[in-house]
Amino acid sequence: MERKLSQNKNFVPLITAQAISSLGDWLSIVAIITLVGLKWEATPMQMSLIILSLAMPMALLGPLSGVIADRMERKTLMIVSDVARGILILLLPLASSVWMVYIILFATGIFSSIFVPAKNGKLKELVKDENIKGAMSLTSMIDSSTKVMGPLISGILVSSFGMYNVFYIDSATFFFLLF
Repeated sequence: MERKLSQNKNFVPLITAQAISSLGDWLSIVAIITLVGLKWEATPMQMSLIILSLAMPMALLGPLSGVIADRMERKTLMIVSDVARGILILLLPLASSVWMVYIILFATGIFSSIFVPAKNGKLKELVKDENIKGAMSLTSMIDSSTKVMGPLISGILVSSFGMYNVFYIDSATFFFLLF
């Protein structure tokens, strides 16, 4: 992080929130696959629908989410998105069918599609033009690294604590910075 970015008192909490939230986006993935694959003995098609349930809202709602993020208070959108995703993840242990998991994941994807443009817009508000490339590089690095680290950590946590406890841990990541 450039010295000027690290001294930006508004940028540091935003980037910290992004790192924790992005990790939360991926933290439960192994637990979800374990739940659906082992509990309901899902078919390969059912397993592929898990990822599709998470990704489809971003593809379908991305442009609309960007408009919403431009018209509403971005910090509020980020907080609401994280709270909603935290609550939705808490519903996964209660799911009684693979269809309930799809619905929960689709709803989670909707709130993720809102978080991303709100975070990117807030970043542009908080960082001066001469530092924006460094800030965008850092957020991209966080997104990429959490896509690798999240499933890895998820696998370790599922092996150590069980899949249901991982959902509780993951949910906590979305509430972490609210307190």
